[in-house]
Formats: sequence, structure tokens, C-alpha cells
Amino acid sequence: MEKLITSTISFEGVINNLKELIGQKFDENDIIIAFEDYEENNETEVIISNLENGRGEYSAHINTEKGTEIIITVENGIIINIRS
Repeated sequence: MEKLITSTISFEGVINNLKELIGQKFDENDIIIAFEDYEENNETEVIISNLENGRGEYSAHINTEKGTEIIITVENGIIINIRS
């Protein structure tokens, strides 16, 4: 199934927004705001979850089947890396 994307911000734009948060305190609201109006399959709800893998990583993605996952690494409450 091909992803339907109709938002005005691109995935790369979301990544760029998130990278601007590196060095700042981890705040789920800031993560959600960084997604702006990004859509996948006509959905815009952002889900953030702790991966609980012992590495301080969180997953952020649009709440849709096979949503593109972005990994946010946090150390001592500070965002240190963003990757997709």
C-alpha cells in the first residue's frame, strides 16, 4: 500500500524541525509541534512512545499503519540525536 501524503510540510521538513530541538530539554509538545501539519494516509495525529530499550530512545510517528518512524535519543533529559 502506497502512503498518501498531502501535507504542506515534507518529511524532511519535519526532520529539520526536530533537529532544531537537539540540545534542548525533551518535551513531547515540542515534538508534536515540529510535525506541523505533516500527514500520512490523511492522518496527522503524532504518537510518541518510549522504546524502553535502555538507550533513552523515543519513537515519534503519525498514527497510521506503517507510519514513518523517527527515533529521538535523549540523555539526561536532553535531546541528543534525531534519526529516521
